[in-house]
Amino acid sequence: MPKLIESQFPFARLSQIAEQESWRKEVYRPVYYIHKWWARRLGTVFRGIILGSCADEIEDFWQRFYGANDFRHISLFDPFMGSGVTVGEAIKLGCRAMGRDINPVAVTACRAAFSRYDYREIDVAYQMLESTVAPKLLKFFETRSASGELATVLYYFMVKVVECPKCSTTIELFKSRIFSANAVPKKDPSARASCPACGAITHTRYDAEDTSCAHCQHRFNPQIGTVSGPHVRCPHCTVGFKLVDRMKDLDGPLGYRRYAKLLLLQDGRKVYEPMNEYDRQMEQAVAEEYRSIAHSVPRVRVHPGYNTNQMLKHNYCFWHELFSDRHILCIRQLADGIRSLENPDIRRLFACLLSGTLEFNNLFASFKGEGTGAVRHMFANHVLKPELMPIEANIWGTSTNGLIIV
Repeated sequence: MPKLIESQFPFARLSQIAEQESWRKEVYRPVYYIHKWWARRLGTVFRGIILGSCADEIEDFWQRFYGANDFRHISLFDPFMGSGVTVGEAIKLGCRAMGRDINPVAVTACRAAFSRYDYREIDVAYQMLESTVAPKLLKFFETRSASGELATVLYYFMVKVVECPKCSTTIELFKSRIFSANAVPKKDPSARASCPACGAITHTRYDAEDTSCAHCQHRFNPQIGTVSGPHVRCPHCTVGFKLVDRMKDLDGPLGYRRYAKLLLLQDGRKVYEPMNEYDRQMEQAVAEEYRSIAHSVPRVRVHPGYNTNQMLKHNYCFWHELFSDRHILCIRQLADGIRSLENPDIRRLFACLLSGTLEFNNLFASFKGEGTGAVRHMFANHVLKPELMPIEANIWGTSTNGLIIV
């Protein structure tokens, strides 16, 4: 008997459902999604294709689509499985599924996604990491608030710096002095800007063109930074130059400076504050600890290519340069903790999860804004685009959302 896909396949309606999935992937991702993959196909489409190929034409497609299925007599093989969508949807339909790929990332991610686990063993492994690794990571994000209260930093706000080719002054490469605003400004027009004179955090509007610093009374336009497109203007000698041209004279990528933080107080409130002496001492401790392990950090060269040439123009020649010293210390602690897990399947699973978190913890990630997911990950622009105002997130995270006060 002909299969359903040969005669009564509902292409139009299935396409509409797939379109909804494509626009809200963070909501409709299949349960086996555990690692980034560029050419990831839609689970809706492949569930429909496999179902249409297995079911007879007289069967009700939508009853099958939304119901339980058992095609254990069907074997499916995907020789180019990539992210494993075909394999995953086949398994969900009850098929016997096999896959292979030349890319070791694909193989590792699919093995982790489709292995059988005892959830209790996963929970034990997580609790072990929570008890042994989490305290070390959270120590790197410890701070004191302006009132002296011990608090946890959720995000450090950073800005890249470059030396002026004329006067040798260090220029902070702000595209705008506004560093935090609501993702939906019509809902909440408030914003926070960094004062160019004293570095204090100034409360303003997202569209304000004239702001006065409450700390030093300096008036400035928060929309204007030192960078406009590819051009940089020194605020001291007013010379202008192209950043990519300046990069040709530098050895390595741009340095960075942390200038503000969003911290979580013990009562659950979130507040923005500038960096203080406690933070500077913590930075020194982090830098010293990083220097002690720098020799053991893998130095893997970035090769020229369509997606890497933009990085190379900004002197990112090695992959570890995409991370701050604090990033690398945290990643090292997590990797060592995961490596100590005894079960190889559990170890592989947590290694994939760690790899996935790196998408949000690097110098190419930035602040998306309040009212949404706070971190704009490094692939948000679908290119490897260097970020002039990166964000350094608490890699372990916290268990409460808190309340933001302005």
